[in-house]
Amino acid sequence: HRQRECAEPVDDFRTIDDAHELPGDGGHGTLILNGQRVSLVMAGMPRNDTKSSVYVLWEQTTFGDVSAVGAFDVKADDVAVVNLQLHQSADTVHTFMVTKEKGRVAPARTTQPVLVAGDA
Repeated sequence: HRQRECAEPVDDFRTIDDAHELPGDGGHGTLILNGQRVSLVMAGMPRNDTKSSVYVLWEQTTFGDVSAVGAFDVKADDVAVVNLQLHQSADTVHTFMVTKEKGRVAPARTTQPVLVAGDA
């Protein structure tokens, strides 16, 4: 086995404080922050139809503003791993939420039920 070198050093990784549980009726997830980079690991979420729907990760700031971080697909029944970028400073994010949306892009606002959510 060859050992792979990390192309980009992780300089601001605060292990336990940056792992956020996202429980919910539609599955569950763990969100890991590294600066404004987000790694989201989802389990128990049903696959979405990649032609007509998408899952969306939302961020809500301490001021109450909600915006989409990004859209992703769940292509397997076991685990989905997604890497996204926050739009706000991680220090101002209060809550993370996941919804399933119609279409293939994250809408400006959701009218769909929140499937999983957790505090930042």
